[in-house]
Amino acid sequence: MTRSTTGPATDEFRDVARDAMKLGSRCVGAARDWLGEKREEFNMGRAAGAAGAGAGASVHGYRGIGPRGYRRDDGRVREDVCDALTDSDALDASDITVTAQDGVVKLAGTVPHRMMKRLAEDLADDCRGVRDVENALRVGPPPSVGTASATGSSTAGAAGTGTSTVGTSSAGTSTAGTSTAGGASGPSANL
Repeated sequence: MTRSTTGPATDEFRDVARDAMKLGSRCVGAARDWLGEKREEFNMGRAAGAAGAGAGASVHGYRGIGPRGYRRDDGRVREDVCDALTDSDALDASDITVTAQDGVVKLAGTVPHRMMKRLAEDLADDCRGVRDVENALRVGPPPSVGTASATGSSTAGAAGTGTSTVGTSSAGTSTAGTSTAGGASGPSANL
């Protein structure tokens, strides 16, 4: 079966395609004009700010220009950074420590992927009041938490007896302590 490349459907398709191209070029032209106007406004605002007219104000408003001598408190900066790290769905911030001093934020700890290290720095940098970010994050598995001591384990005794057994000594004997309050005494009291 062969298809015809001529006919009313093909001509109609060509007309529609031609009209779409004309419309597209008109849209591109309108967008180019609009962007040109915005560029001119921006440049005029920069020129006015550079000349001292308007005391630094431009056509873009006063956002980000605070009172003289104002600096965001380090506690608020740290909270904002912690909130940003917590709110990110792509970042595991469970082993990140955040400190802030004079607007400089330091990130320490470990993250599982290099992408997360970069993301944490970007998120911190985007927070208000942050002047610089020191990224001391390391890529790798987090250090093990709750590792057992070198020689032993702890087991709970029968309910109400308060007996605790801790490890073995070098001679192979058990050391045990009992207490009526349910806690351990002797060598196991510090565990």
